[in-house]
Amino acid sequence: MSNPNVTMEPTYQNGSMVASTSKVNTVESNGHIDLSEPMMDGPKPTTVHPHNPQLGPEPWFTYPTPTPSQLEQDLPPYDEIEGVPLGLVLDRVVRKGYGDMKTLLGQTLPSATTKNRPRHVIEYAKSQRQAVLKYLAVLRWKMAVDIDIPGPSTASHPHPLAQHAYNANSHPTPSFPTPHSIGESSNTSPSAEVISGKGKGRATEDDGAVMPRGKVTDAKRITHFMEHQNRQHEQAIGHVQHVAKMIEALRERNPDLLTAIALLETGTYSRLPTALTESFAPLVPLTNRKILRTLRKLNRSLLYRLKCVDYVPPELIIRAVRDGKVYVAGGGNHGWRASLTMVANGDGGEDSRWWLTGIEWGWRYKGRGVHDPGGVGGFRKVTGEARQGILEVVNEEILRPREEHGDIGDNEDPAVATDHSADRKVDAPFVRLVNFIEHLNLTQQLEALYLEAMRLNQGRWRSSLQVEMKRDESVLIVRYWIRPRPTAPPNAAQPKRGQDSRYIFGGTLSIAVAETGKPSMLNDLFCGIQTGGVIPSERVLNLRLDVKWEIGEAGSAGTLKAGEVMDSSSLRIDSSNLSLEDALNTAARAHATHLLQAYTSSLDISRLTLLPLKPPNLITHPASQGLNDEPIDHYAIPLPSKQGDSALKITVSPFNGYIEIADETGNEGRTLRARMATISVNESKLRMTDDLVRLITAIITENLENQMRQLGWIPVRRLPIRYQDLPKNDLFPASSVFVPLPTSTLHHLVAKVTPAGIVFELLRLVRTPSDGGVMKFAIGDRSVLDMARLKARRPRGSVDRGVEAAGATVADPTGVNALLSAVGQDTPASPSESSFEIANRDLMDMYIFSNALVAQTIIEQQLKDRSIPYTLQYPPITGKGAPKSSSAVAGMIPALCVNTRDLLKDARVAEVAMPRVYIQIRDWWKGHQCQVVTVVQLRHRPSLASAATSPLPPTVSVPSTASNSDSITLDPSSSIVRFRENDISRCVPSFLEEWERLSKVLVVAGEVNRLNKSAPFKHLKMLAFDLCTATLSYAPGYSCSITYTPSDDSYEVSFSTTTGTDGEVLSESAKNPHEMLQDLFSHKLNELSKARNVKISLAKAFCELLCNTLPILLTINNLRSTSRDFPKLVVRSISAYRLVWDVDAKRYALDVSLARSNRCIVSDGSIDTLDTSCGPLTPIPGFEQHTMGIKTEFEGGIAAEGAGEGEGEGEGEEGGQEKRKESERLVLLDEGRAILCPVHLVSQVMTSLAAAIETSVGYRG
Repeated sequence: MSNPNVTMEPTYQNGSMVASTSKVNTVESNGHIDLSEPMMDGPKPTTVHPHNPQLGPEPWFTYPTPTPSQLEQDLPPYDEIEGVPLGLVLDRVVRKGYGDMKTLLGQTLPSATTKNRPRHVIEYAKSQRQAVLKYLAVLRWKMAVDIDIPGPSTASHPHPLAQHAYNANSHPTPSFPTPHSIGESSNTSPSAEVISGKGKGRATEDDGAVMPRGKVTDAKRITHFMEHQNRQHEQAIGHVQHVAKMIEALRERNPDLLTAIALLETGTYSRLPTALTESFAPLVPLTNRKILRTLRKLNRSLLYRLKCVDYVPPELIIRAVRDGKVYVAGGGNHGWRASLTMVANGDGGEDSRWWLTGIEWGWRYKGRGVHDPGGVGGFRKVTGEARQGILEVVNEEILRPREEHGDIGDNEDPAVATDHSADRKVDAPFVRLVNFIEHLNLTQQLEALYLEAMRLNQGRWRSSLQVEMKRDESVLIVRYWIRPRPTAPPNAAQPKRGQDSRYIFGGTLSIAVAETGKPSMLNDLFCGIQTGGVIPSERVLNLRLDVKWEIGEAGSAGTLKAGEVMDSSSLRIDSSNLSLEDALNTAARAHATHLLQAYTSSLDISRLTLLPLKPPNLITHPASQGLNDEPIDHYAIPLPSKQGDSALKITVSPFNGYIEIADETGNEGRTLRARMATISVNESKLRMTDDLVRLITAIITENLENQMRQLGWIPVRRLPIRYQDLPKNDLFPASSVFVPLPTSTLHHLVAKVTPAGIVFELLRLVRTPSDGGVMKFAIGDRSVLDMARLKARRPRGSVDRGVEAAGATVADPTGVNALLSAVGQDTPASPSESSFEIANRDLMDMYIFSNALVAQTIIEQQLKDRSIPYTLQYPPITGKGAPKSSSAVAGMIPALCVNTRDLLKDARVAEVAMPRVYIQIRDWWKGHQCQVVTVVQLRHRPSLASAATSPLPPTVSVPSTASNSDSITLDPSSSIVRFRENDISRCVPSFLEEWERLSKVLVVAGEVNRLNKSAPFKHLKMLAFDLCTATLSYAPGYSCSITYTPSDDSYEVSFSTTTGTDGEVLSESAKNPHEMLQDLFSHKLNELSKARNVKISLAKAFCELLCNTLPILLTINNLRSTSRDFPKLVVRSISAYRLVWDVDAKRYALDVSLARSNRCIVSDGSIDTLDTSCGPLTPIPGFEQHTMGIKTEFEGGIAAEGAGEGEGEGEGEEGGQEKRKESERLVLLDEGRAILCPVHLVSQVMTSLAAAIETSVGYRG
């Protein structure tokens, strides 16, 4: 029938096999390459006979030979990553050799001996040679298997695999290639195209994609292909064996005549058995009426079974019977619902049995919405695989009828069974259904609680819960407050078996599916009456979720012991509001409250009571169902605060069981301290009181420090002393605040927090030499300051004060306690006041008082160092000198009273100053650097001129040399001198220095006042006095100002003119003749002050000099004013003057000099041959006659004046003597070359001699 020259071979197109109609199996006809024969050059045959032995003559057994491309697609791909490049091996060999050589040359050979060095070199060479040989062996093997095979072209040569498989005449060279080295491709097969470059060629497909090729590669791919074929063959064999078994089980109908006839007549197998045709023959559809009728019958049958046949327990509620189903419910309002129907028994019997068709759950989570899984919105149907699994178990195991043999059921009470042994015992599938579904429902709730516990463990309860689910026992165990087990001593009891010995727990909640209790006999009686004496084979278990609360090791304290079972009535699991968090919070909060009461009951309340009217107390809140936002019980310790109520809250966290100490202020520093105290308390509950006291102390100290900063102070916690010196003196940085006082850098006001309250001290640092010679600080005197006494002064208003003798004792180095005792008495504090809270006013008063007290102490120490006795004099309560300030410190700052002789150490000063000197502390109320004012009242009030002649201000202020800010003031009205000193540490020596300087002016002023009272100095008057300058009138119309300059410790004298005695003002041209010689007079005054030992005669000597030289200078001025050129004045000294005339080339001179006893010597200048400053002098012609004539003239005038007086008054012996004295006023010296005359006559003598000299020498001016 078929042409023998044409073969019908199927071809592969698009994955399916089709028949090929090609006459000639060529490349051009069907697009496939015929691999039955190799394609050679020359004429192509028209017919091809198959050479494959698998091909038979039948067309349906023939299949095409695959093309090379199809073979390539069938083989699995090869990944180049499977090969290892030889480049990595070579790199490893080279690196190892270089490293070994470096070690050899750098470490091994230098330390080796000359004898051992060749051995190390040989060993290195051997190891390197072995490594290179191994690499060469691998490389030679690679080169041996990596042989190039001449690649056929795509048009004329078959594929190498096809040629190897189907061309028996070709013999390819065997080669087992390896992947290329140095990162090249793993293709070691010959290239189909010529590729230039380094490395082997690659086989490239028509589309340009590079395919990995090579002998090893192809071998691996063929191996994978054969393994896959073997697996397919094994699967095919297994399938054939399965089919063979199935065919053996089928019953083949014996062919008979009737079947053959029916088949011929009808064309179908109408005589087949119904069992075979039932599944294929279409059924007659039911009508609606028939369906309804069938459902009514089924409903009646269901009602009959429920009422008359089956035992229905009271726990199962029949909700409805409709649509061929019974709708039942159980487990309460939020339990479960189910639907059942009846089906025929599977064993072929006539009786039917119950069949579960659906189930619904009614429990829901707390807080879920209508659309949330498990939320509010009714019962939820069980669907999917869960429903199918429940139905299979219930219908196959639970509801299947069981035969009863009178034995007691699995869940039946033996006592009940004995009492009703005569009754009929029936199967109870509904009881089993209720027990199963109820257990399943509770198990589902337990799983929901387990998921909630896992969610809580990832939230706020993180690391505080341990959740364990025992599904075989239907128990959920939740352990809270988990923490590592502390290191126990060797003899401690070991934990129970089954517990993790690494952790301890605060408590355990065990939620289990348990039976509520055994059924009572009364219930059984009612059931028997209801069922007519029928005894069910099973009983209802009445399951529920039972909660057991047990105390753990970490939660035991006080009366709570580990292992104690607590009352869990408040931990009921409600299926309508399912929540493990509520039960856990309720248990944890109650447990935390018990622990808080146990921990706080052992606290020392007396040490924690800071406010008298607000002791620490436990604040409780009503119990609530597990709410995180509800306040928890806490132990409150009220703290003193000016911003409002503030307290430390001590709680036991319900989430971790640890004690938590919180500060309500929200201050970051205080919060950190509270956290540190929390850590310490949790480490050891025994030191809870100490930790709280330390925390409260730190808070009070910080509040006090902030209060001081608000007042503008600079408080510190440490002093520049050794760290170990503070604890030795009961001073700790955590509870002490040091405030440097502005008066002294070595004094500090110390505020220390003690159990009794805040205590204030005055601390002084002293400098002590160290071992290295460097000065260091140490704690010196300390004095306690009583704040209660300071407060007591404010409401009382006044206290008894007086003058106390100053003196320090060993117990009271600074006399502070004696001072406080003098200014105030103890007054009991108000019960509402807290000793841990200091008002700003009280704190400021204490600071001011401390600062003033330091100033007083420094002054007293200066007086003690100089052995100067003193007394303290406080201001009076009322009257003159009483303090006007309302401050409590106003009457507590005394003045130091010192005797003038003891202070100044000079008896002469007593004649100038009053007997007492007062040292007062000023500016203490400002709270800054205090000042010291030393008050000295002068004994003699200066005799000043009238206000019209010399107006003076009421107070004179004079700068001092101590500092630019200090000053010395004088009140002329009261003669009070005040010395103000800013540097308190030098107030006493500074006053002494200033007084030493001012005493020179003061002595002059006092002497002037004393001289004024004597007859010879009646004309001497004090015009002005301002401590540094004394202005006096030494002659009518002439004044002198004596100024003391402290900088160079010298006097400066200046002269001026004033109004005359009759009130007339001198002419403007009239000048004080001393003005031109004021430098000489200043020098003379300084010379007198330094040369004379008795300073009290300084003023007298200087005033005598002024009075005696005034007529001389006035006469000289008159002589010079009447003459045009001469005489010339030559000042030889402060008390010697020379008048010079130059006439006819000759020089004449008249010398005038002061002598003792207010006398002057007028002489011829030529007799002084030692003084050549004026050149050669010519004796005055007739000078002796002139002096004799002047003497005779003056004596005659005096005699005539005496005679006139004698006539009027009478002569006597006394009158004669007086005349003789007056006659001796003029005395000739040096045979008339000089004349000695009184000062008041020098003007006349000089005038007469000058006129006589000009006449004798022939000078006409």
